[in-house]
Amino acid sequence: MLKVKHLLFAIIPVLIFACIPKNQNVGLPDKLTIKIFDSLEKVAAAKNWGMDNEEKAQIFAEIYFQYSGEKDFEKVLMQYLDHQEKCYWIGIFADDAYYTSIADSVLSLKILEKGLELITSDQEKVRFLWVIGKKYYYSGDKVTAEKYLAAAYKLSALYPGNTPSWNSEQEYDEIMAFIKDN
Repeated sequence: MLKVKHLLFAIIPVLIFACIPKNQNVGLPDKLTIKIFDSLEKVAAAKNWGMDNEEKAQIFAEIYFQYSGEKDFEKVLMQYLDHQEKCYWIGIFADDAYYTSIADSVLSLKILEKGLELITSDQEKVRFLWVIGKKYYYSGDKVTAEKYLAAAYKLSALYPGNTPSWNSEQEYDEIMAFIKDN
């Protein structure tokens, strides 16, 4: 009887230990999936990507700050980005202080470049080329900036309505001078 009692006391801690969850990251799934974007998708489905972007930006920022430290975050984000409008706006949210405090220019460029790859129409490429080119320009990568800005300039002559607005007349003059000098 004494041996059975000792055996039970030896087995009980093992069973308790086996029942404790292995993942101690409370609130974080074992493996990230695009489900982390469900709240953003719900709002975007109701309001389109071009409308009420402050709310979408804040939701994306919450997702970013919660999950961006996870190993697969960028991979899952790229799977989620299946449409040019998602790419455009999330690319903007990732590095535009007007919308969020994320300030991840590298991720922003990756997102915008993915969006550019999804576009088949030259008319739709115009705004992506301008935005990407300006981001490279302001980051100091003038060689890459010139490639995008020159292409944007040429296509803008054909599709002027797709040129995004400029931050100022000074910005316009500076970028145009850069394009013409290169």
